[in-house]
Amino acid sequence: MTLSFSDTFPSNNVKVSFEEFEPNHSNQRKLRDYLIELEESSPSDASITAHFSKEDHNYTGSLKILSQKKDFSEENSSEDLSQLIDGLFIKIKEKIQKWKKNRFKNISDELA
Repeated sequence: MTLSFSDTFPSNNVKVSFEEFEPNHSNQRKLRDYLIELEESSPSDASITAHFSKEDHNYTGSLKILSQKKDFSEENSSEDLSQLIDGLFIKIKEKIQKWKKNRFKNISDELA
């Protein structure tokens, strides 16, 4: 069974699915807040996909941002869904910040 909560997000660029479980309200809210923040910091044409599954007592999550400029992805697993969500978003936000910091270096080198 796969549940999709994509219709709860303000944009069509965000797709979220849960396999073999339904997250509690607190984790749904946390995920939604992170995704809104992530959408605002991602490249303008980005599409975001988040997928979470549960097997026994372990959660696995993947987060992907696809755009013409740069793609980002992060995967991890944990026995605690809340910690998994936090970890995925911390890592992917670090990747986006690093990309933003360095994205114009090649252009300025070419102009010099």
